[in-house]
Amino acid sequence: TITDTAVVVNEDSDDVDFRVESNGNANMLFVSGGNDVVGIGAEGDLGSGLHIKASDTSGSVSSNADNIVIEENGNCGITMLTATNGNGHIFFGHSGDQDEGFIVYDADNNRMRFGVNAGEAARIESDNDFLINRTSNNGSYPGKLSVLTTGSEISATIENSNTDSITSSVLKVVSARNTTNSTYNLIDAHPPGGRFLVRDS
Repeated sequence: TITDTAVVVNEDSDDVDFRVESNGNANMLFVSGGNDVVGIGAEGDLGSGLHIKASDTSGSVSSNADNIVIEENGNCGITMLTATNGNGHIFFGHSGDQDEGFIVYDADNNRMRFGVNAGEAARIESDNDFLINRTSNNGSYPGKLSVLTTGSEISATIENSNTDSITSSVLKVVSARNTTNSTYNLIDAHPPGGRFLVRDS
């Protein structure tokens, strides 16, 4: 049906498919009349919107995450390409905030940033430093893991919820070498006697 404002295919809602062929794929674009899904690469049979299908996996999808489905019976993925000084963004939003949660890769500085509640919560720097609640490492005490707290809350908690007998360390900090060039336990918190060993040489 052609009107002044639209071209409508299958206006009567019949169970009829609309298919566009490419040179090497008979189902390059496939609008499934029966499945109510737009397929790319094959007839879409999963999800509620767009199904990009290279091959069938016999898998299923959750109704909480089925608007876009990408399927291949092998390795499968999504690539986001930006300028060398650009950012790649994944935003999580709603009617009140377009980016309340986010994941951003900064190609210019080679770092990944993670945000919650419309603010940055953590980042992984180009040297693999993992910073929580801070945007730069402590200049005096830089570390591969750096956690900043500004109130009276605990900076870090390590808990083992196993109710059986624990025979291994709950927390261990190891140096690859000491003065004798052997592996060295700097900190070893070990049950069952509550032993906490700290060494400084």
